[in-house]
Parts: sequence; C-alpha cells; structure tokens
Amino acid sequence: MNCVIFGAGGWGTAMAIHLARPGQTVTLVPRRAEQALALATTRVNTDYLPGHRLDDSIQIGLEPLPALMDADLVFLACPSKGLPELLKSIGPAVRASGAKMAISLCKGLDLSTLRRPSEMMAEAFGPIPVGTVLQLQ
Repeated sequence: MNCVIFGAGGWGTAMAIHLARPGQTVTLVPRRAEQALALATTRVNTDYLPGHRLDDSIQIGLEPLPALMDADLVFLACPSKGLPELLKSIGPAVRASGAKMAISLCKGLDLSTLRRPSEMMAEAFGPIPVGTVLQLQ
C-alpha cells in the first residue's frame, strides 16, 4: 500500500516509522523545505521525534503532486489550526490523485466553525472517503 503523510511533527513521523515497519511504501511530506532536507539527510526528526531513525525506505517529499503519485492512503498529521491552510494547498492534488482514502491524524476542532478535521477533509477531498485515527493522551 502506498501511504503519503502530510505533516512531519512527532505524530506524522511516528506514523511513517510505524507504517514502514511491515513494508508499506511511505512518503513523509514536511511543511517546510528545510525540515525535508534535514530529514532526508539525517534520517532523524531531531525537532519532534529525536532518537528514532527513519527507515531508508521512507521517502521524503516536498511537493504534493509528486508525493501523491500512486497514493492509496493519504494521512494528514498537522495541528487542527493549520488544517485549513493545508487543505487549500493540497486539496486539488488529493482529489486528482486517485487515493482510496484520506485519514485524519489531527487533534482538536476548528475553533471558528467547531468542525472536526475529518469534516473539513471530506469537504476538501470530495468523493474520497475520510477516516480518523484517535490519539489517546
């Protein structure tokens, strides 16, 4: 299964490591170019998940369209407050990707609308089914 994870904080990085262990194809797409370069070079997310090495099979992406080529699952791992901006930037690419499902790894609600991340994703991604992974604290 080809998995693309947008957001390379601790949760997105941990999910990339988890999915790569059983052999899933994983592309991790950080928000910032400098973080993408650091991850590709050091294979460790020193800012958000120090001490956990990224498997060499995990690809580091920067642009949505190339990262989404052949994507089956799309994960969004960003804070809820950053989700509207992310959806604007990747929504058309995800809709065009042919992905089978989009999965929210986001915590919280949109403060202005009180909508869940999965609701905002469903609106942005159209016919692509959307699910949520619960993170217990």
